[in-house]
Amino acid sequence: MADVKWIKITTSMFDDEKIKVIQKMPEGANILLIWIKLLVLAGKCNASGYIYLSETIPYTDEMLAIIFDMQLPVIRLALNTFEQFQMIEINGCNMIRIVNWDKHQNIEGLDKIREQNKLRNQKYRNKQKLLSNVTVTLHDAIELDIDKELDIDKEEDKELLKSCKKSNRKPNRKPTPEKEIKTSYAEFVNMTNEEYQKLVQAYGEVKTQEMIKVLDNYKGSSNKKYASDYRAILSWVVDRVTKENGQVKPKKSAFDNFEKRKYEPQSLEDKLLEVSRGELLLGRNE
Repeated sequence: MADVKWIKITTSMFDDEKIKVIQKMPEGANILLIWIKLLVLAGKCNASGYIYLSETIPYTDEMLAIIFDMQLPVIRLALNTFEQFQMIEINGCNMIRIVNWDKHQNIEGLDKIREQNKLRNQKYRNKQKLLSNVTVTLHDAIELDIDKELDIDKEEDKELLKSCKKSNRKPNRKPTPEKEIKTSYAEFVNMTNEEYQKLVQAYGEVKTQEMIKVLDNYKGSSNKKYASDYRAILSWVVDRVTKENGQVKPKKSAFDNFEKRKYEPQSLEDKLLEVSRGELLLGRNE
């Protein structure tokens, strides 16, 4: 609807014969009030006297009763009266039109308002179209910048790979180390299977178990903790177990109490010859 703030009503309105007759009718005051409200609606529509909710939806009797806050029978009586007095026309589409609207209203003013509204709506549509075009252009520009950045990144990656191939080395990207899973070989001793197998290969199964037992007892009694039990075994447990295994001494005999004499090789040979001769002489005398 056009934005019309006022309509023209003549001061001689109540001198009109039709208005005087209506005043004397039952519900005359309400019928005249409905007439004034219809004129206001026609002004709001600003469509050469036509009254409608929209260009495709005409007002029904029920709609007018709700809008005017009046009883439906009064609305129907008023419309019938206006139609009989040729104050309104209702066409085949049930559109209501005020008769002689152009005669009683300032048509030039209403046309000017209609034209102004038309221009205002056109400017609004053009502005929205322009904003839409700017948004699309900006979006396209952003996408173009992103594409350029992606192309630059791809070129940099290609140059990096080329330089790596020339130097026979891989790109400087550190692999993520996998966390090794440790197994419990005693109550307080844990190591990976690979570490355990290294100990077995180096020292044997029996000695490895013995070293694990020594470390387990030590950690359990001292509440000591190591970042690597495998490294702890290599650092000191191996030496301790080796020393403990090498401290077994042979039993001493009675001859070990005598002081050992030292002989030169030649003198020892002469002694043996003398002993040998003495035994021969003794045998002859017997």
